[in-house]
Amino acid sequence: MVTPNISGGKIVCMMRGRLSIISLYYGSFLTRTLLFCADELAIMVRAQERGRICMLDDSSAVWTPLAGASMEAGAALATSTARGLGDSSASLFFDVDGTLVWVDPANIPEGEDFTKILPTSGVLDAIGRLRERGHHAYVCTGRPLSMVSDALVAAGFDGVISAAGSCVSLGGEVVHETLIDSELAAELIRLVLAVDTTVMFESRETPLVVSRTLEAVPAFPDMPVAHSLEEALGLAPELRFCKFTQPGMLKAPSIMGDARLCELVEANFDVCDMGLASEYSQRGVTKASGIAKVLELEGREVAGTFAFGDSENDLPMFDAVETKVAMGNAMPVLKERADYVTDHVKDDGVVHALRHFGLI
Repeated sequence: MVTPNISGGKIVCMMRGRLSIISLYYGSFLTRTLLFCADELAIMVRAQERGRICMLDDSSAVWTPLAGASMEAGAALATSTARGLGDSSASLFFDVDGTLVWVDPANIPEGEDFTKILPTSGVLDAIGRLRERGHHAYVCTGRPLSMVSDALVAAGFDGVISAAGSCVSLGGEVVHETLIDSELAAELIRLVLAVDTTVMFESRETPLVVSRTLEAVPAFPDMPVAHSLEEALGLAPELRFCKFTQPGMLKAPSIMGDARLCELVEANFDVCDMGLASEYSQRGVTKASGIAKVLELEGREVAGTFAFGDSENDLPMFDAVETKVAMGNAMPVLKERADYVTDHVKDDGVVHALRHFGLI
């Protein structure tokens, strides 16, 4: 509960999800109680800072005059009203790399696993406050689940959409997964080896790098590398992969330069340019399909949903939510589609956006 002074009186604000019950007092007497959504509250506060009081019309059905009542009565009214509102919380979906976390690929110490890097203390604190207000926060990343650190999830997230929508986990349990057909995966491996390039096949267990010549991945020294289909089957017998990528750090020829691979990819996968990597996801499997699955399983609507992202594979996520937030470091195509462009990830852009929308 906050009690800022304003024009000789004061406002008591009680939060429930995205809704605020605002009691306006003059001295110790309640003059009226107003119901605002989070966005309206943010507008109201900014208007007050400019010396103007922004109130709802007296004829509006969402305010209740209670002139002369005590502060205790006002608090009781606000509490009872909030209880009757049901679940009005927001659902927020956050990309990781370039959104929650900043990783400079040019300055990663050799041998350091960048997937263990956590958001800043400011971002972690904001996620905690978001949850305290009854909102729901989800990681929505292109990383496979095996590359999403437990420490990140434990920071206050309700669930994880990983591998760009291929895998959904809620409360620590995988509740939905879409895998590449094992025969298709085997054919991809044969062709990757035949044209002498390098690909990272991703799964929720352990990713597998396939290459004829590479012995180890610099950023992931413990990641297994298969130099033949037989080795791949030995390391991942069921070939349970959700998608595959060609990270720029591998400095390998693009698989799209080979006619056979290009034909196979175009028939079965969607290709996404992520700046630092090319991502190949199963046709129709995107962050949007992952968000839709979460909303279905959690029994929530699209209304009150937010997405935060920075790269091309976040575009489908923008199609699945009500409010789209692009980071200051986002690709231009995301900024063009966004409802709001926040600060750079290095400047805690997520925190600034949450404040802008009155969510924390």
